[in-house]
Amino acid sequence: MNKELPSDIKAIFDNPDPIIWNGFWLACLQKMLDCEHSLNIWSKLLVQINVNHKKNKRLSLKKYIKWEIKAFVAKTIKLIESSVSQEIFIIKIQEYLELKNLTLHDQDLIELYRDLNDN
Repeated sequence: MNKELPSDIKAIFDNPDPIIWNGFWLACLQKMLDCEHSLNIWSKLLVQINVNHKKNKRLSLKKYIKWEIKAFVAKTIKLIESSVSQEIFIIKIQEYLELKNLTLHDQDLIELYRDLNDN
């Protein structure tokens, strides 16, 4: 786990459930947590999630962050596991982010795709 990860991200994935996070999923999660490029993604998502929480307070902020971050990671890993092309990966993640009222630059997603595919 990258030492520079935001504390919220560290707390969410400090002790991942081995029932969910094993094999390919655990390997992808570890890449996302170790990668320098992901630091920018985590920071951007956390800022936006905090803003979105102000409009949707059904969950505590801590639970809302955990919910949104895990959902983003799951969507990302599912797409990588499906062996989609970089172009499709970006389109699908951007569609997902739009539904969640979140945004990331395509370049961030290109770097994430390359890191997860070891390119």
